[in-house]
Amino acid sequence: MRYGTPVVTTPSGAEGVIDAEKVTAVWETAEDIAACIASLYTDADRLTEMSRRSVEYVKENFSNQNAVNVIAPEFDIK
Repeated sequence: MRYGTPVVTTPSGAEGVIDAEKVTAVWETAEDIAACIASLYTDADRLTEMSRRSVEYVKENFSNQNAVNVIAPEFDIK
């Protein structure tokens, strides 16, 4: 996701990803996953949008500053 690779996954693969449906494509069956991937090859706009959202998601949720924001209250760091 950091490099803009769109993610197509199962519900198990999306566990722990906040708002996973906004940044990934989540499907239950192998057939649905394959169909989604195939459709991405023919829909450049959707592929580009998924890529953009993936990069934004990582920047917002996994930056050094975000880590400090999450951990600081646990250690009374200001």
